[in-house]
Amino acid sequence: MSVLDDVKVLTSDDNDAKFEVIQRLTEQRLQSILGLIDSVPQELDYIVTDVVLKRFNRISNEGISSYSQEGESLTFQDSDFDEYENEIARYKSRLNDKSGIVRFL
Repeated sequence: MSVLDDVKVLTSDDNDAKFEVIQRLTEQRLQSILGLIDSVPQELDYIVTDVVLKRFNRISNEGISSYSQEGESLTFQDSDFDEYENEIARYKSRLNDKSGIVRFL
C-alpha cells in the first residue's frame, strides 16, 4: 500500500481497515526501533496491541499534545512507545548479548 492509500483508509469509515493499517504501521515502527528486519517477536506483541489501540483512539486528534474543555482533558505522549522503553531496552540488550553457547560439529 502507498502512503496515500493508508491516509485514505485512516480517514474512511471502515474501522476494520483502519485497524489493519495502524497495526502494520505500528509493527513497522517497532521493528525499526528494535533494529529488526523480520517481524516483531511474539513476546512483544502486547506492545503492538496497546499502541494500536492508542493510535486508533487518537484518530482525528493527531498533532494534539494536550486538550482541555469543560473538565475533559486529553494529553498524548510524544511517542507511543515511551512507556515500553524498559522492555525495548531489555530486548535489545538480549539481542546484542554475544555470550552464549558455541557448539562445534
